[in-house]
Amino acid sequence: MKKGVIYFILGIFLTSFISAAYSYNPTFIDSSSIVFIFLFLIFFALISFALGRTPLGQNRAMLTILSFSISALSVYGLYISDFNLPEIFFNIGISEDLIMSIAPFIGLLLVAGIIIKLGLIWLFLILGLLFGGASAIGFFYEQGVGAVLSILCFAIAWWLHRRKNGKEGIIKRG
Repeated sequence: MKKGVIYFILGIFLTSFISAAYSYNPTFIDSSSIVFIFLFLIFFALISFALGRTPLGQNRAMLTILSFSISALSVYGLYISDFNLPEIFFNIGISEDLIMSIAPFIGLLLVAGIIIKLGLIWLFLILGLLFGGASAIGFFYEQGVGAVLSILCFAIAWWLHRRKNGKEGIIKRG
């Protein structure tokens, strides 16, 4: 019964995504979007590192929230001021095509770094937050896809956490 409900809900969210699978061309992801995403990650890492050396470093939750807020507002300020970073890269000899071809490798390096530094559970939590945020701001063509991916990442992180702590099932067996 429970599996049927889950399949029904997933079917509702994914119906329009499946029907648009062959006609959808994600042209809204351009080099400036990728540059701003990486700027956010760089700002987040640098601010987190800098604040970690202060007395705020004792409280990890506050450190993360402050780092996230400051880096998000910094990138948002650059975005609304029409800061054209790809043009700056082009002026120093880095083309838009090069940025688009290097971006997946940088993303893989970030994923590997998160897995090594924080673990697989944190990777899925971060991916869940990113998918949820991207779905909330309309980054995906179909917002249900981002929500389903976010819930799926959180569920995998929860399962990994329970597995790590030795809580395989809800019912304890004698």
